[in-house]
Amino acid sequence: MSLVSVTDDYYMILEVVQTATLDQITKSYKQQALKLHPDKNPRHDATEAFQLLGKAYETLRDGDKRQAYDLIYPSVPKVRAPPEVKQNPLAKQNHQAKQNPQAKQNTPAKQTSQTQYSEASSPQAEQRPHTRKSEALSETAQIAILQKSKQEREVEWQALKNSYDSSILELHKEIQWLQQEIKTLDNIEAFETRKKARESNWGTWIVSSKGKKVEDVDNEDEKEHKENERQKRGIERDWKKMRLELARTLLKELERLIKDAEKKHDAEDLEDDLKMGVLYKIWSREAEERQEREKMERGRKGGKMQEKERVELEGTSKIWKQEQEKQKKEVGEPLGKEEKENKK
Repeated sequence: MSLVSVTDDYYMILEVVQTATLDQITKSYKQQALKLHPDKNPRHDATEAFQLLGKAYETLRDGDKRQAYDLIYPSVPKVRAPPEVKQNPLAKQNHQAKQNPQAKQNTPAKQTSQTQYSEASSPQAEQRPHTRKSEALSETAQIAILQKSKQEREVEWQALKNSYDSSILELHKEIQWLQQEIKTLDNIEAFETRKKARESNWGTWIVSSKGKKVEDVDNEDEKEHKENERQKRGIERDWKKMRLELARTLLKELERLIKDAEKKHDAEDLEDDLKMGVLYKIWSREAEERQEREKMERGRKGGKMQEKERVELEGTSKIWKQEQEKQKKEVGEPLGKEEKENKK
């Protein structure tokens, strides 16, 4: 098992602290496994969550694997609730569901806080309270699933972005090349136009024996060749201008598509962050409540122990006093007899 690429918070998945003992990890795993097992949980992602739980347990129960995982644990992404969570309507629904007395009566204390967002306050959830425990995934399992979804989405987005960036770069190169080619053709056309104008103004007017200009006789083929070249340049320039407009249109379309894709990617990430924020707040509150209950339990046990010790101490003290009094009586009786005898 390669732990280099691990990005899941196994401690959070198992709902234990990093310093938890093997017994604590095993106990928490068994509790989570009962809730997440696909046979008891009909949700479509129950199998995935159960497998992730098993992966976390297999890693942390093994000393060597846990040691290797702890080395990279500081780099594992930790979920934090963003400020926007306060404005999240899902959190409101979660709070309303917790205030529902009927749901509280039919759901164990821990499960009441594991609300499935909007489902928790729906009429169907109230009509089927007995299925809530089997349907509800733990907050840590849901957070792990959302984290995995974000990671997969990020991989897809980077691949798409790289593809768009490559195409945009090629279009920029093509546009620059076409602009340079069109400029060169325009320069050639301008040069030929100026040359023709000069020849018309001060050309050689030597007349042949037949009365024709020498220039007309000697350069008929050359003129035809130049005209053909001019027409070819015109066709080539028009074609490249058409390609240039097409490339610019494609560039604008690609830039629009990548912008829309980035907006969608960011919106989906924000939605998952909000969900994880809600779940993390629930998980944190449950952890605090659990710690408080454990503290109170320890306090009660400690109080009982102190009461027991107090009773034992009082009993011991009473016995000791009785022994002291008995000893005093035993010592006092002979002395009383001696005093009486001396008086006689």
